[in-house]
Amino acid sequence: MAEMPERDELYVGYLPTTPPGIARLVRGAVLAILVVAAVIGGVLALAQKPFGSGVFEFGVERSFEGILHERPYPTLETEPGKHHYLVAQFKFGADAQVAGLDGQRVKLSGTLIHRDGQQMIEIVPGTIENLGPPAFTDEVRIEYGTMTLEGEIVDSKCYLGVMKPGSEKPHRDCAVRCISGGVPPIFLLREPGGPSAYLLLVGSDGRQLGKEVLGLVAEPLEITGEVVKIDNVFTLRAEPASFRRLS
Repeated sequence: MAEMPERDELYVGYLPTTPPGIARLVRGAVLAILVVAAVIGGVLALAQKPFGSGVFEFGVERSFEGILHERPYPTLETEPGKHHYLVAQFKFGADAQVAGLDGQRVKLSGTLIHRDGQQMIEIVPGTIENLGPPAFTDEVRIEYGTMTLEGEIVDSKCYLGVMKPGSEKPHRDCAVRCISGGVPPIFLLREPGGPSAYLLLVGSDGRQLGKEVLGLVAEPLEITGEVVKIDNVFTLRAEPASFRRLS
């Protein structure tokens, strides 16, 4: 009697079982896909740049007291020579909240943002209390002269800890919105293998730049300007018309 030819397996969706040959093939394919996906995920994770050491103490409100300075961007001098940048909630600067309080001792509540020794306070709305004239007003000013520096314009709030990553092209749109809303722009200098340097970016006359630099945010730039250190804040005074793209 002639042997019956072996039939090809056929998968039928409404049957309760899958033919063993097809089942083995599917299991092998699924396992291979999972292994490849895990390897790709690991490679991509290793290729990512570190997000940095910025900290945003979300949900933690602290009480701060010190001398309020409105210009060029709002800061709170909590002790002689130690300034904290001040910002409002969301993507806004604190100019409106601190208007008229320049040089006054104040008390306020806020959330701390910090990175590499740079300190910022996100003010809780309605908590600023005017305590009267300051107990200390002297500042230490050091002028370093004209320098040509290479770096990137970042919005200080996100870069110091609110967003990760808070720099370069992936963060450009967010940085533009923050700076246009009054968040202080910082010119970030990165040293390979060393600490970053942070310079508050203002015009040559000390004015806020804000919208004048929006088209240059998150771009590698060369800027020539006057470097001044007031207490613990380095400032770069330069005109946007002289900024040069490096790529």
